[in-house]
Amino acid sequence: MARHLDPLYKAWKAIRQRCRNPRCREYRYYGGRGIRVCDRWNSFENFAADMLGHPGKGWSIDRIDGDGDYERDNCWWAPPGPHQSRNRRYCKLTEESAAYICQHYIKGSGFHNRGNSAALAEQFGVHRTLIPLVAKRMLWA
Repeated sequence: MARHLDPLYKAWKAIRQRCRNPRCREYRYYGGRGIRVCDRWNSFENFAADMLGHPGKGWSIDRIDGDGDYERDNCWWAPPGPHQSRNRRYCKLTEESAAYICQHYIKGSGFHNRGNSAALAEQFGVHRTLIPLVAKRMLWA
């Protein structure tokens, strides 16, 4: 597949346009209000490694903290549907559920542990990419 047709590449190009190109229709909501793309993601290869590929049709990159920058620890893949239209500055997890995730997440497997992450994510109604962040206490520190 040609790189320009790859959905992961398209996502990378889109976030860069929104944050860096004042002529972009969406710039005022991103770059215009100070949202940036981290230096590491100047390289598509680094972006691809951090985001682990594109999950499929209809999924889009989203920021966990809507006021934060596009960077590995603040981004996840939002599933198709209502998740994409919600303000993700909130989170459905309670401190108790975050503690449960920390206790039951298989340690040492990081972002590559999709099976355990998927099961916990389904249990708590969140996306699987949030599970390692909670388990590593990057959220709910």
